[in-house]
Amino acid sequence: MTAGIRDFELERYLLGELDEATTARVRAAVESDPDVAARLAALEASSAEILARTPAAEVARSIEGRKRVSDARAAQTARPTRFLMILAPTVAAAALVLAVVNRGEPDGGKPAVVDTGFGDRSKGDPALTVFLRRGPDAQELRDGDAARKGDVLQLSYTAAGRGFGVIVSIDGGGTVTLHYPEEPLSSTALGTGINALPHSYELDAAPRFERFFFLTSDRPIDVESVLARARALAHDPGAAEREKLGLGSGVQEVSTLVRKTP
Repeated sequence: MTAGIRDFELERYLLGELDEATTARVRAAVESDPDVAARLAALEASSAEILARTPAAEVARSIEGRKRVSDARAAQTARPTRFLMILAPTVAAAALVLAVVNRGEPDGGKPAVVDTGFGDRSKGDPALTVFLRRGPDAQELRDGDAARKGDVLQLSYTAAGRGFGVIVSIDGGGTVTLHYPEEPLSSTALGTGINALPHSYELDAAPRFERFFFLTSDRPIDVESVLARARALAHDPGAAEREKLGLGSGVQEVSTLVRKTP
């Protein structure tokens, strides 16, 4: 393999499961070697294609089944690396959770947990991932990417060791939407691993943008306080597009801005 970077290292790099030294080595190879960068891009594209047609709950069941099989094999062969190689293709897909879960599905409103088999990503930072689906095509939206009215978005989060969280969005028309938890009085406890929210989100005709905020903490978060701050920020679309909610030093905040096009 180019630069000594193996595929399973690239897959674990996508998951944030590598130690700091290996992460730095893989990042340097991706940035400096076009072949390694192309292999990483191929893994991301393959993952998105798989998950575009696979419900999140099914991905979770598939991973769990593979984990049981690989655990049994590992016990027989005493070769734990075999588990990683068996599981890696599905884990790479799970890292890019994309399934659009239909409203009303009997899941009790809980996120579909995709267990990667590597435990909680506590060494990284909390992350919010936004996927766009248009018919059979799907892609991950980066901060500042564009979408349009009627596009269906799927959100997933990684808590990275934080116990509690809230996900809200503000659009260019000043509307605030609570995505997680589903109700203000519900628990803000977060799951481990990668969690796809149980409902997809269709963009409406509100102008300019939709900005998604993921707030995490080691302590329960007051949802009403988050909503109040979001509503205050929403009064100024320019501020809502660029400023943080600012809930205090104990609350970590990440956001993804989706720009709207006609």
